Amino acid sequence: MHKTLRHKTFLVTVQAAVKLAAIAGVLILGAAQASAQDKSGWPKRLTLGTGPTGGFAYTMSAPWASTVSTDVGIPISPESTAGIPINYQMVQSGDAEIAVGTSDIAVQGWLGDGFAKGTKMQNVRTMLMFDPNVFQLYTPASSKVKSLSDLNGHVVNPSRAGSGSDTILRGIVSALGLKPEKIVNVSPTQANDLMADGRVDAAVGTGNVPHPAPSQFEARTPIRLIGFTDDEVKKYLSKNPQLSRMVVPAGTYKGQDKDVVTVGSYIMLIVHKDVPESLVYNLIKSTFKNQTDLGSAYKAFRNLKAENITRSPIPLHRGAVKYFEEQGISIPDKLKQG
Repeated sequence: MHKTLRHKTFLVTVQAAVKLAAIAGVLILGAAQASAQDKSGWPKRLTLGTGPTGGFAYTMSAPWASTVSTDVGIPISPESTAGIPINYQMVQSGDAEIAVGTSDIAVQGWLGDGFAKGTKMQNVRTMLMFDPNVFQLYTPASSKVKSLSDLNGHVVNPSRAGSGSDTILRGIVSALGLKPEKIVNVSPTQANDLMADGRVDAAVGTGNVPHPAPSQFEARTPIRLIGFTDDEVKKYLSKNPQLSRMVVPAGTYKGQDKDVVTVGSYIMLIVHKDVPESLVYNLIKSTFKNQTDLGSAYKAFRNLKAENITRSPIPLHRGAVKYFEEQGISIPDKLKQG
């Protein structure tokens, strides 16, 4: 090739490379600026309301907070609370940006009913919907308590006062006319210790199946899961329509050779409506991105499905609407109230 032609070809190649580099630089700068804009208004850290130690909410929150905070780049601090109703109060007031919730308590909070009597908690929005939140009443297998009616004259622990478990248990006692000797309110971990010592006859774990509390107790001694009769379910649900009939499948716990009928709702993550849309979007995206690792730490994450979001009984956060619509999920208008 002629020397001059080679020189011109070289110059054209260099000029093209410079132009490509310039274009790439603009794209990188634009992406960086977009990223910076996405994080505008993000708080320095997030508080996550969980539940009593030993309960499902506390147990599932730790791995989620650790994994997602690292991925998204914002510290998330799990805070042990007295239970789900307290979590709603914390998010409503802004004392926590995120919390573990359940669909039955969400209905009460939104309408200003039940635990929230007279105060509509409509600063709260849904971020994620999980598996059923199942009421599980258990005793040592050697206990004399073999049915709900056997709670009469015995000591039972439904977790902390005002918790979701406590609310359901007291509703059962009222609806069925039961008369326990005493209802104590300690954490699931403390209840297991007291039950092992014979000072508590039965305890409640409300959450995923299997639940951490009965699972931990059965490591010490065989347990019995106490179920509802069909008539008991009808009586209870007639006064508590925000819940549903549920079943704990046979084999969930050691020695459980048949299905056990009970009641429950659905587990969810709730968030204050004023948390930035881009932050909520990224929290959800990170959860699904890290689902395998989260499922290894806590089983409920294995069954997390995007389509579950339509089970929400209250409106979704804007960031949730954006994420799930991008996944091709049709969000009902009633869940898009902002």
